[in-house]
Amino acid sequence: MNIGIVIVTWNSVATIAACLESIPNVLQDGSGVEVVVVDNGSKDGTVALLKTYQNRIKLSLHTTNLGFAKACNEGASVLQECEYLVFLNPDTVLQPQCLEGITRFFRAQPFVGVVGPKMLNVDNSIQASVRTFPSVFVLALNLLKVQHFFSSILPLRRYLLSSFNYSTLREVDQVMGACFAVRKTTFDSLNGFDERFFIWFEEVDFCKRAKEIGSLIFFVPWATARHVGGHSFGQRSPLWRQWFFSKSARQYARKHFRSIGKIIVAAASYLALLPALLLTFIPKAFRP
Repeated sequence: MNIGIVIVTWNSVATIAACLESIPNVLQDGSGVEVVVVDNGSKDGTVALLKTYQNRIKLSLHTTNLGFAKACNEGASVLQECEYLVFLNPDTVLQPQCLEGITRFFRAQPFVGVVGPKMLNVDNSIQASVRTFPSVFVLALNLLKVQHFFSSILPLRRYLLSSFNYSTLREVDQVMGACFAVRKTTFDSLNGFDERFFIWFEEVDFCKRAKEIGSLIFFVPWATARHVGGHSFGQRSPLWRQWFFSKSARQYARKHFRSIGKIIVAAASYLALLPALLLTFIPKAFRP
């Protein structure tokens, strides 16, 4: 067994079939592909649909939501014989030769621990999928959603890599978690994702820790995947989304920033809850 796919689902009935159908059973070089799906308590028919794929996947069902990081670690624990892991969102569809492109690069570059492919929107336009690590200032601005109104601010442009060339191979700080490929030895060295991140920032933290042990992170343009984005999150209220985003931002700050940085991020994270609280109780028809 050469490559393992981990998919975490939550009310993903609308997208998971296309995701699973895009995964080949065998790569062109004969390497096998093993798929593990961890369901975090879906209530919408996802489980019934997943059971129709039981001849192709390993399935772990839960009645409650474990959180994304913990569910990913559980899925990875099943794939002990794999050289590489790909954590795939259920609203992501692999394009032809995506896995081959990823594994080929891993084999050619033994010091690379994490790879991110080129991500496409549903209209085939490029989806921004690489960033630098956030500074204290940038993380505070991000919490307050300043990037939606003043994205031209230089620190935000640097963080978002606004001028990034998505046609070129490049070492980066972090890649998007929607299709997140990891060398298994790197994953094991870091003991997987930090499960204190219920959702959000788990891949940022992982990339940060990978860099600290000398493992390289690369964007690989010849491997591509299409990502719908926001399907599961769209089912949650603005307050729920902001609460967990803020909580994970504070956890990231506690791990990677000094005292003053922790205080600044904490203040911004709680301040960010106020507009989310208002949006939660404003009917959707009246929201901006």
